[in-house]
Amino acid sequence: MRTVRSKVKADSVKINMRSYTKTIYVSILMALAFSGLRAQHSNIRFEVISVDQGLSQSSVSAIMQDRIGFMWFGTQDGLNKYDGINFKIYQHDPLDSNSISLGAISCIFEDRHGEIWIAFGETGLDRFDPQREVFRHYDRKLAAQVPSVFNSVKYILEDGAGTLWFATTHGLARLDRTSDSFTYFTVDSTSSKSNRIDVLFEDSHDVLWVGAVGEVYQFDRKIAAFKGVALRTEEGKVPDVEAITAIFEDSGDTGIQCGLAPYWEACGNMTVNTERSTCIVPALAMNSV
Repeated sequence: MRTVRSKVKADSVKINMRSYTKTIYVSILMALAFSGLRAQHSNIRFEVISVDQGLSQSSVSAIMQDRIGFMWFGTQDGLNKYDGINFKIYQHDPLDSNSISLGAISCIFEDRHGEIWIAFGETGLDRFDPQREVFRHYDRKLAAQVPSVFNSVKYILEDGAGTLWFATTHGLARLDRTSDSFTYFTVDSTSSKSNRIDVLFEDSHDVLWVGAVGEVYQFDRKIAAFKGVALRTEEGKVPDVEAITAIFEDSGDTGIQCGLAPYWEACGNMTVNTERSTCIVPALAMNSV
């Protein structure tokens, strides 16, 4: 297990707009209030599922639907599997080493092998085999090369090659399935606010996007380097951004609406409209790096 400290490349990120017109959206949590947002469909109906229906605990912090169709709910007291009618609850048992870890669940992810990964706010990471119903604990493996025992997993992504990536409070972690160990990559830059990473996204051109504390990067897996994407307001100022909370790719529209702003090829900056909480980034084609 090792830690790789990557340098952020100073070169501006360029875009081949002729060959690639899709758009990457980055959702930003700012010190601004959400205003003027209205539901587009007022006839949407919600059904409340609570402890009265069998949920283990009323505070749900993570939701995932698996390949079969089961819904999984992570709470502060256990993992819940829901078939639409009944719940099956997995809770920590101090006398059973194969039971789920103790702690509030922050993230649930199913990999291509059908195994389910469960991250906990402060206590680490579990891998669940739904066939054997056994939990394997990765808290010590995850914390082995970080400066403190505390290392929270914020987001889990499996790329097109089948590699698992983990956004953690101590950087970007990659799991080696052969050795079952982690390698960490951290941003070695004086401009970096923190090594904490909150969200990951791989676009249709296999570019790995990283959302950190108020910063956006593209991670080059070949050379293990982070490429910074500069955030600027329409006036050219650095915005007060607390966190990048989501990144996704649209179907190819420009998406310049509702205060969304484009990632300009000329200056290599992501323009942020401070009256809104989102901005747009046309994604980088790999052949234009």
